[in-house]
Amino acid sequence: MKTLVFVLCSTLCAAQTHQYTKVLLSKKIGKEVSSYTEGYGTVYDPVTKKQGIVDSLGTVTFTSSYRGSIYHIFKNRFVLKSEEGDQARSAIIDEKGK
Repeated sequence: MKTLVFVLCSTLCAAQTHQYTKVLLSKKIGKEVSSYTEGYGTVYDPVTKKQGIVDSLGTVTFTSSYRGSIYHIFKNRFVLKSEEGDQARSAIIDEKGK
């Protein structure tokens, strides 16, 4: 029973740390960080309506030139979904967009 309580507590603490990091990064770069985990997050700019990838230092490493969305899979891997008219395409990219 003690192990289960410890795992639950550590999961809650990690979630709060990620939430706190999202807030700090949002204030630092002036854009909305929509998700953050494992050193990278996804950022949304409401002015240009584009999404990008931000690292833990607040450096935007990639900005999508397409309309669509970016989803964080794990570590430095993301799914880029672009929409052009009726066509939708997906690709797996790294933090630099390659």
